[in-house]
Amino acid sequence: LEVDEVAAAFQQLIRSKDPPLTISELLTELHHMNKPTENIVPVKYSMQALNVIFSMREQFDPKVYGIVVQALVEESGPLPTLFMRTVIQVVQEVPRLCDFIVIQILPRLVRQEVWSDDNMWRGFMLVLQHPFGSQ
Repeated sequence: LEVDEVAAAFQQLIRSKDPPLTISELLTELHHMNKPTENIVPVKYSMQALNVIFSMREQFDPKVYGIVVQALVEESGPLPTLFMRTVIQVVQEVPRLCDFIVIQILPRLVRQEVWSDDNMWRGFMLVLQHPFGSQ
């Protein structure tokens, strides 16, 4: 599917009276498409789908991102491949969730020894470089 077709499908889902998936379930499932050991779909397509959801963030409560990030970090096993990318986007594009990320998510990642995965560690370091106090 083209990006505009994906966007149209997600729009219908968000506006649906009785959706088969909530927006938080959709975001969670999109993350589950890519794990360090398995890609159900190419990472490129998951990134495009997540970008579409981020572009629609005015249409739903941004707390959804906090719910999804927390749920993903609490799951057992390795974090989804695009987890830190989403955390970076949340920090950059949803400023009201920055405190939540700093207080709740980053310490949990430290306890999970995020440095043991090079990609997650790079993402973690990028989050730490964000100018949190300037919002």
